[in-house]
Amino acid sequence: MNAMLKPTSETHTDVTNLDLRRRYPNKGHAAAFRKGYQAFENSNTRHPPYGIDTVDSRAYRRAWLDGYDASAAATQQLAAEADLQAHIETPKCTVHTVPISGTTQAATWPPVVNQFGMVGHAALANVLADQVAYALATGKRYADRLLVGPPGVGKSCLARAMARQLVDGGCVLLNAASCRSPEEFIDALAEHGLFDEAEGNDIPTAKSIVLVDEAHSLSKRLKDWLLSATDDCREASVNDRTYRFDHVTIFFATTDPGKLAPALQSRCDTLHLRAYTLGEVAEIVHVNAAQQYPGLLLDQTACHEVAARQRAQPRRAVRCVGTALVPFAHGQLLAAGHIPDNDAIAAWLTAERIGAYFDRQGIDLNGIDPITRSALTYLARNGTVPAQRLRQALSLSTDADFQSVDEYLVRLGLVEISTRGRRLTDLGIDYLRAPVCLHGSITAPSMDDSHEQ
Repeated sequence: MNAMLKPTSETHTDVTNLDLRRRYPNKGHAAAFRKGYQAFENSNTRHPPYGIDTVDSRAYRRAWLDGYDASAAATQQLAAEADLQAHIETPKCTVHTVPISGTTQAATWPPVVNQFGMVGHAALANVLADQVAYALATGKRYADRLLVGPPGVGKSCLARAMARQLVDGGCVLLNAASCRSPEEFIDALAEHGLFDEAEGNDIPTAKSIVLVDEAHSLSKRLKDWLLSATDDCREASVNDRTYRFDHVTIFFATTDPGKLAPALQSRCDTLHLRAYTLGEVAEIVHVNAAQQYPGLLLDQTACHEVAARQRAQPRRAVRCVGTALVPFAHGQLLAAGHIPDNDAIAAWLTAERIGAYFDRQGIDLNGIDPITRSALTYLARNGTVPAQRLRQALSLSTDADFQSVDEYLVRLGLVEISTRGRRLTDLGIDYLRAPVCLHGSITAPSMDDSHEQ
């Protein structure tokens, strides 16, 4: 038995007498619900429509979901055509905010940045700050590092921040997807002036930090060559020239350490960075907004609303403030005859107005947008689905886009991963029928904390 949706204890008579306006305030949703039960009534089956997976029950589910999709699209279109100012003056969204927890800044607002000018990963930042101070005091080379974590957890930002403290020139950033050979690696370092060509064939490298991003994409040839550059001798040859890396620290950043050779991993100290909590992303939103727009000091509930609506992903949340919310508020203030300076924009961007804005974009209180909602609907219709098939169904062009959707739905507890693929959890089944606030799933750290290994 493969129950696509949660069984219900309601009989046909119960549903006939049910106050659908209470359960489904949207008339289109109520109509879709009635349509589904009509299909059930005409099917001459004896089991509830949410029950055993038969041809009739699948037909019912498809009818209900198609009706839901159609009514949701119609609702979104009507909202877009509605009078914008009236909607903003009387927001119709429900804002769920959660006090900051799981961070060391829980009682502090505005938030305070750590030793590297960042927010979050507090315990790890303290450890790394001590190590950086020791390296500076003794003149010793800082050890190579492997930074591991999902997208958007600050791997590159942390490496650059540490580089600014360790060396004067900052960080040399290389992307493994575009740097495919030892020759290209050497050329990239030469462009930053790290070699003294006057030394002949034995070439020292200036004190520097090199960040190799997307390290899981390294070519086999470059991975093998880097084994020499990171071993005890710190020497590697290219075109009969020997390059010495005894003053170079290499940071490797990756979301998939399993694709790196064990020998290369063993040469680095590994730093695991967990996903940010909702509170930490809210803090990041505040800090970045204040840095990019002096005077734009968003309050705590507004930052939480942005963080929750953008899947608790810092890049999405920060980008949304600058490209969507600030221009939107600017236009609204102008239309109302006010001077749209940053102070006024910060005061205007309340949690209620931000929530109303995202409601009109089809993004609900937990950050479930049309794409993630399509993923839930597809799983409801098809049961357990392999990851590649789900990605194709969502028309996502890159693995990173799919990984972002996939990991967030798992983190919320709406989807689970089995040996056969992805499938809805009971919570995911219920969520399709009646969304609830799931901020608690992204409030606590997903691990004990970021840590060093």
